[in-house]
Amino acid sequence: MQKRTWKIALIAAMLALVVALCGACSGDMLSYWKTLYDINSQQYLEETGTLTFGVESKELSDMLQAEGLPADLLEKMTLTYTGKTDQKNMRMELDAKLTAGGNEFPIVMYLDNTTLYFRADGVLNTMQLLAEASEDVKAEYEATKALFGDAAWLKVELLDEDEKAAFADVKSEVGKVYTEEALKLMTALDKAFGDFDSDAFAASGKTYTLKLDNKSCAKLLSDLLAYTVKNTDTVAAALKEYVEGSTLFEATEKQELIDSLNEFAAIKDEVTDVDIKDLQDTLNEGLTGVDMPKFDLTYDLTKNSSTSYTEKMDCSMTMTAAMTGSTSDMKTYMQVESDIKVLNSLTITVPTDAVDVEKLIEQGHAKFYPSGVSATIYLDDDYMYYTQYYDCSLLDESGTLNPEVRVINNTTYLPLRAIGEACGEDVFWDSAKKQAYVQQGEKKIYVTGFTDAKAGRSYLKVRDFEKLGYTVDYSAETGRVNMQK
Repeated sequence: MQKRTWKIALIAAMLALVVALCGACSGDMLSYWKTLYDINSQQYLEETGTLTFGVESKELSDMLQAEGLPADLLEKMTLTYTGKTDQKNMRMELDAKLTAGGNEFPIVMYLDNTTLYFRADGVLNTMQLLAEASEDVKAEYEATKALFGDAAWLKVELLDEDEKAAFADVKSEVGKVYTEEALKLMTALDKAFGDFDSDAFAASGKTYTLKLDNKSCAKLLSDLLAYTVKNTDTVAAALKEYVEGSTLFEATEKQELIDSLNEFAAIKDEVTDVDIKDLQDTLNEGLTGVDMPKFDLTYDLTKNSSTSYTEKMDCSMTMTAAMTGSTSDMKTYMQVESDIKVLNSLTITVPTDAVDVEKLIEQGHAKFYPSGVSATIYLDDDYMYYTQYYDCSLLDESGTLNPEVRVINNTTYLPLRAIGEACGEDVFWDSAKKQAYVQQGEKKIYVTGFTDAKAGRSYLKVRDFEKLGYTVDYSAETGRVNMQK
């Protein structure tokens, strides 16, 4: 086989494989996709269920315990939820409860197109639990509490104005895909892959079941690859019919796709059984080799009636210590069981008194940085920052700046030892002179600033870091201080 032809065969076969996995692996799977389409094409849905997930790792448990948190905090977390969705108008309501480490966290959220609403106490309750084991989190909790004030609901704009306009266009296209285009594509895939069968997917009555692990997944991909390459003419003809009748593509795009499919159709005459076997062996080695995480997946979807469905999933993945670079193996798992109902009508009312989080942060910045000076310090070209953005983590309970950063008369001061050591400097204190200095080789460099005796910290002007050999640049436009050496 010529090198160019083999390259085309490989690329085209893998493209067809991806298309097939997304839309069809057997006649039963096509029925499943049509059932899923029936659910997603409904305007009003209600889903009630339980999601259990966790991470089992001795190293992770030891880390949590060292931080004063329950060692089994992440081993089992359960989310019970009821979600209601108006799919046409992109509105969602979620009422849930998360249980972890013997603690319960209520979660109430709304989504209105591109605006997310959530309860302030949900954030604070989670931070309060973590604050019991960490002084750093405690300071952030108190700062966040002060920042939120009396707000019961908060909101976040997920997109800016330009992104919202683009989202509206995509939303329109998605609506089109979920109607006529989805049915056209499923019809084409039925013609292309309707004769393919797989042990991984089965149907019993109105229940569709998918079972996969490393070995069965390798076999599925291997069999599907062989089927696709041996039937490229059939697959290409079915997909060409779809492209020609689709309204999603411009004329030039259609022609390019058709030309590619015509070239793809001839591959079956170019590829030998030996070539297919080589590809199958590569797939099998990649998915079942020792460097591949071990996984198991069982998924069920049952159609109880035209307005009622049940969905179940049980999956797990195990990675060895060598894969994660840790001292112990790590297993993650997730189990889901939910009931889905189609509703005749639904009204979702979002909170009207929600406070914009971004505006809260801006108000905090204007209050504590009236000159526009930012306390975000970047070290080196990689922008490895030590201090944080001008958000709630820079404010303490009394509403003043966190001791890590001081702004006095429009001048930013940083804790000398913390920043110096982050930069690899050796920082010392001269008790006789009552002054801090940096030791660089045989040279002692005394620095000016001030000492907070109560906090036990010495602070240095950002500009004075130039004495230590750093280039310091401040951008008024971005509010950022760059330090390089």
